[in-house]
Amino acid sequence: MSNVVSLRGWADHQTTRTSNDVLIDCFSRFRRSENDVFWLKENAELLNILESQIGGSGELDLSAYLPFYNNIDRRLCFFRQYYRFYLSICMDLEDLGLGGEKSQVLAAWVHTQKLADLELSDLQRAEAERLLARRNIGRADPGLSDRLRRFACDSARFAMPNSKVAYELTHIVFYLSEYGRRNPDLPSEAVESLRNVGILAYLDQNMDLLAEVCISLRFAKAAVPVQWEQALAQSQQRYRFIPDGFDGTHDDYHAYFVGAWWAMTAGQGGFDHAVPSGATQIRGGKAPGVMKSLSQLMYNDESLGALAWTTARNQILAALPLRDGELLQEAENSIPDFERFYDGFARGGRAR
Repeated sequence: MSNVVSLRGWADHQTTRTSNDVLIDCFSRFRRSENDVFWLKENAELLNILESQIGGSGELDLSAYLPFYNNIDRRLCFFRQYYRFYLSICMDLEDLGLGGEKSQVLAAWVHTQKLADLELSDLQRAEAERLLARRNIGRADPGLSDRLRRFACDSARFAMPNSKVAYELTHIVFYLSEYGRRNPDLPSEAVESLRNVGILAYLDQNMDLLAEVCISLRFAKAAVPVQWEQALAQSQQRYRFIPDGFDGTHDDYHAYFVGAWWAMTAGQGGFDHAVPSGATQIRGGKAPGVMKSLSQLMYNDESLGALAWTTARNQILAALPLRDGELLQEAENSIPDFERFYDGFARGGRAR
């Protein structure tokens, strides 16, 4: 487990610095310490997107990761609670062209240590299973995929605002599809669940979640509403990159990452913004959504929850501010079965 990759040769290899290289430099060296779990999260997400989209093309300058890579076996042994991050980063670095063969040994060690047996979540077990399968280790649990699809098929529940289960749904599609490498074989009910989550994201103008939904629909070979992708394309133009502005708090990096990932899957670009070097802060300038005012209206007027959309529609639009009403109508027009979405969203009555 001590094979070390040398820095020699990388200076000759690096001829130009692409936006991908600048992002790698920013997130690997300047924003956080390697001992910070959020460093693991940010870099695992960045490398995962790059690996799933460009693979081992040899385009990237990965030299900034070499000190981390060369010590990753010690880190994994000591910080084994983060084994999924370490496996993901190690595999992506190697598959992106860094060289080395540590991930095979690390995956075998994780399997021998039965670290995945400590997971209580099917979603985390699915991530661990996928990582080990990348190095042909372990055996697939067919019951796990069945449970994930069954969870994804409860469409009405995904029409109710719940960001935790919404992101779990998109990640189920990522794992079942191996990040777009194969059809996840989603039942029509699961595709409807994705559309319900997409409507919620659109109403809230949550471009982070909307991007994940649109990526998931593309991976599932399902139609993606034009209005949603237009909104994503517009949101990609709103990002600001503040040189040396990162102060350790959370910024909009994740929304930028998945927005660029969506653009790659849709053939509309990617990480092509001019990103400054150093500890860059990323801000997105979120557009106002209608979710808050709509939810408040429906909570205060209990009768609306008992009405079908065709009946409640005019009352709701009359009560909302003009811009909120326009956004609600855009959401309505983006899918053919908004009335069925509304039936799950309305939540009329009282718990008795």
